[in-house]
Amino acid sequence: MPNPTTPNLGLNKIDRTSPETTYFDLNKYIDQNAEKVDSFAGEVQEEISALKDRLDHAVTKEITLNPGLQVVNSPKDSRFKLSEIQGRTLINLLGVAGGCEEANSWSAPYGMLSVDATIRDSGMASLKYTHSSSSSSGAYVRSNYFPIDPSKYLLIAAWVKSVSKSVSVRLVTTGGENIQYSFGRFHAAGETGGVAFRVFTPSNLGANTSVCVEAFSNDPFAIGDTFNFDSFRVYQLTADEYAQLNESTPDSYINYKYPFVPCGIIGVENPYAISYGENLLPPFYEWESLHANAKVIEPYRMKHTTTTNANEYNYHTIPALEDAYYDLFVQNAAGDENRNLIKVLDDSFSQIAEAEIGEEILEGNIRHTWIKTPPNAKYIRVYLYPKPDFEITAEFISPILAFNDDEKSFKPQRKTMLALQTELHANPEDGSEPDVLFEKEGQYFKLAKWKKVVLDGALTYEHSSNYSVSGSKRIRIPNMGRDATGSYNGAVVKYTGVTLEPAVIAGWSKNDQWGIDTTAGHTLITISNAESGWGDSYTPTADEVKAYFMGWKMSVYGGTRWDNYNGTGTKVWIRITRLNDSVGLSNNIDYTTTLPTVDAGTDALGNTYKPYQLLYRLAKEVVEPVPFEGALVLPEGQSVVEVGTGIVLREVNKPTPVTSSGVQTFNGTADPLSYRAGAILSLYENGRYKKVDVWGMRSGGGSVEISNGPAFISLNNNNYDEMATYTITYIKFDKSHAQPIKGVVANNEKAQISDLVDAAAAIIGTIPIETKGGAGSEESENGAIRTVIPYTTTKSGDAYTIATSDVLVANQQITVKFNANSSGTPMLKFGGTSAYPIKKANGSAAKFYASVYTLFFDGSAFILSGEGGEVESYGTATASDVLASKTILTTNGLVTGTMSNRGAVTNTITTQNGQYTIPAGYHNGSGKVTASFANLVAGNIKKDVNIGGITGSLEPSVKGSMSLNYTKTGYVSDYTTIATFPVGITQIAFIADSSSYFQLNSASGLSLILTDGSKRTVLLSLYEKPTKSVNLGSLLYDKDYRMRFRNIDGVVQYYGNINDVALDPTVPWQIYYETSIWAGNDESTRTVNIRLVGKLYYS
Repeated sequence: MPNPTTPNLGLNKIDRTSPETTYFDLNKYIDQNAEKVDSFAGEVQEEISALKDRLDHAVTKEITLNPGLQVVNSPKDSRFKLSEIQGRTLINLLGVAGGCEEANSWSAPYGMLSVDATIRDSGMASLKYTHSSSSSSGAYVRSNYFPIDPSKYLLIAAWVKSVSKSVSVRLVTTGGENIQYSFGRFHAAGETGGVAFRVFTPSNLGANTSVCVEAFSNDPFAIGDTFNFDSFRVYQLTADEYAQLNESTPDSYINYKYPFVPCGIIGVENPYAISYGENLLPPFYEWESLHANAKVIEPYRMKHTTTTNANEYNYHTIPALEDAYYDLFVQNAAGDENRNLIKVLDDSFSQIAEAEIGEEILEGNIRHTWIKTPPNAKYIRVYLYPKPDFEITAEFISPILAFNDDEKSFKPQRKTMLALQTELHANPEDGSEPDVLFEKEGQYFKLAKWKKVVLDGALTYEHSSNYSVSGSKRIRIPNMGRDATGSYNGAVVKYTGVTLEPAVIAGWSKNDQWGIDTTAGHTLITISNAESGWGDSYTPTADEVKAYFMGWKMSVYGGTRWDNYNGTGTKVWIRITRLNDSVGLSNNIDYTTTLPTVDAGTDALGNTYKPYQLLYRLAKEVVEPVPFEGALVLPEGQSVVEVGTGIVLREVNKPTPVTSSGVQTFNGTADPLSYRAGAILSLYENGRYKKVDVWGMRSGGGSVEISNGPAFISLNNNNYDEMATYTITYIKFDKSHAQPIKGVVANNEKAQISDLVDAAAAIIGTIPIETKGGAGSEESENGAIRTVIPYTTTKSGDAYTIATSDVLVANQQITVKFNANSSGTPMLKFGGTSAYPIKKANGSAAKFYASVYTLFFDGSAFILSGEGGEVESYGTATASDVLASKTILTTNGLVTGTMSNRGAVTNTITTQNGQYTIPAGYHNGSGKVTASFANLVAGNIKKDVNIGGITGSLEPSVKGSMSLNYTKTGYVSDYTTIATFPVGITQIAFIADSSSYFQLNSASGLSLILTDGSKRTVLLSLYEKPTKSVNLGSLLYDKDYRMRFRNIDGVVQYYGNINDVALDPTVPWQIYYETSIWAGNDESTRTVNIRLVGKLYYS
């Protein structure tokens, strides 16, 4: 019988109940027990040593979070400590046309284009091609032409969809020839859209510098056949990027590496990372939609009693991984009344029928089902609902949606987020020298190497006179680029999204070029006169140049949109976004005769002007603090993490009351968010998290969805406090591309502890010494001076912005360091709040320097406390503005004036165009400058001509005269001699009777011509119908005696006299008239009605 042993170490024991144990080998037992004790001690020592090592030495694991959704495995519960995010700049060379939101930038020779809001890949719509030609089965759409650099590699790609045709994309020359490509791919016909692309090498591109793109099909099209296209992009590639692509490159890689971005210079904007933990479902009170009969009892417990026999759904939507398994577990309270349903949705929230759905299993009181997402999955929507019948009560307890786990026990969602407010760029040519975002001591910073500037109304502009190229003008932006390295290291994109050419390529020789004068510190841009509206002979003022950069084109009132202003007529400014359509303009919306001082914004058709953008390399890198919110915590084991861009933190929003529903809707019609919202993450009431009653998503392409974005939230009226300040954190619908986020997580206990200590120190360290935005320096209870770190601003016009995630409510005081002087009526936008005016205590607009001020927020305005240092306190006069011997108090103390007192200054001008320079200084108002011209008397001036206020009386000598009475009516082309003059005549004049007239229609023209048989001098040339009667005697002739009119509306009669005309006396002269007809007009539509009655005088 075996000897008994101890339960843990297995040491030998004596069984004292048996006589046999009286005799045993004691030494053997002792040795065996000693060996076991020693072995155990060794094991304990190893474990203690290992534990000591884990507690002494921090070990971390590097993790890279890629854009989009992914599954991450963390060895420990740990905060993700960010190492770096690198910047990247994408410029879609196709410009605004790539968004496929409007058809003005495209043409379809064999069909029609329409905006389709029901099918889309990005934005609010795609473009739909419908074939309409019976003579051609070829189907294609073509963009406007745009510039490229043929020395670069090029990628063109678009999302396309056709149920019955395969579709691809191609590049076309200005001569209409298809450019050979290196490799590419069609997208096959089917219910699902996808990417078609082609890639080009420099040898493919040849010498082509201007191209267009086409979406096309090689399949034959019949009338009514269609395809949709969207997200069209054209990107430059490096040789390394080119080498990573081939014709089999999947859509997912193209969309990840080369996603569509809207027109402009697009960096990595406001990156974020969200960890959903193991349970992808939030508490019920955060669900997107709960039925009115559903009641939330606990965060993960809901009771639902039906009142109909229809399906009464409760549902929630989350982002989905492609080709992935998901398991759903829901516990029932009792019975079999619960129903679960999972749907997979595409990017337009339409159900994808191809998803693989597993059999629902009821195990005890837990209902389990699973689903496998297809390759084009974008979202999963989970439905929980009772059995469809009257008065059915179902309870849903502890729901969990897990990634690929069929034995998951319930855990609540551990959702954490790190959000950063910044934009990261890199060299737009090759991606080199990126901005880098990094973490240090719990704070986040950006090593900025690039500077992006929006060229809008906040800047100063000048006409650059030392440039002479017909059809264009060069504009200078003073003090822009003084901190740049290199004259052409960067990019400029105009309002169409098209990139400008660096002037280094061809010198300053044409439109749409740019460069930086790094010595003077100016940025220079050339602009086409056709786009600006400035005529060749006209020099725009600084404010007129600013109006162009705010989205306005100058023209002539009463003319066409494309007329240029050359110094005559009434100026009119037209929104640049309305130049290429045929719809009538709306007064005071699309055009104005008052010089604009605000950005063009959105026109009557809904098109929004996007200003020029400039990106350049800084000569010296700058470290900038980055506003942030939250921390990313990864639970031990498997979790789903989302990486994206476009997050907006805690923006103030006022709800729109919806009386019919009894709710207050945020991002509603009355007060939309600053950007179109693609997803709303959270609502805060006076800075505290607020449970939302309704989470909603608009669909169908309605006007509110287009203007506000699909996402909205609502509070029931009884859950809304009209006195509270509400802020929203949301993700923009129109996002930039994302970049990988590199960091580390704890791999042992020491790393966990160290990170907790560091994080706690960072938090505690900010409390006693940094009162951010406090009221000013003051003594604390222990006598130490408290440091105040003021908020800093950026400035656009007179609109100041403070980028912060802090929440400001009424009756709070902040300290602000303004980055620039104010110049008008200043406004301040604090974080996510609306912009509020900055006022003095008396209610008038405050004026201040680029300095530090304390502001009190009363809920409707910022009040400048104390008004110290205000610009108005001293005024703006300098010594040269004040009379000599007088004094003025300035910021530099008492200053004595230097302005000269000129008294009364007089002078006389005696020559035409004579000038007198008025000396600088003070004038008492009695001085005069008079004009006096010798021989300027009536007898020296032609009769009835007024020069300088004197009407002439001089008449030419008359050798003879003849009566003229000629009438012609009809539409037959004619050539008729009216009068013949003898040799020696040097001058003629015609005095018309009041019954004379010329009358013609829009398809005809008439010329009155003076000839000697070989030479023709056109006296009067009427090409089209003017809009009003004109007295011939009041018309001004040019040197060829030609008069032109350009309108086509109405029938007009002409009366009056032909002015004196000088003749060559050595030949005989005749006057005749001829009529003409325009090409393409039927002769029957051309009529003339002419009557010339009066006397011809000659001398």
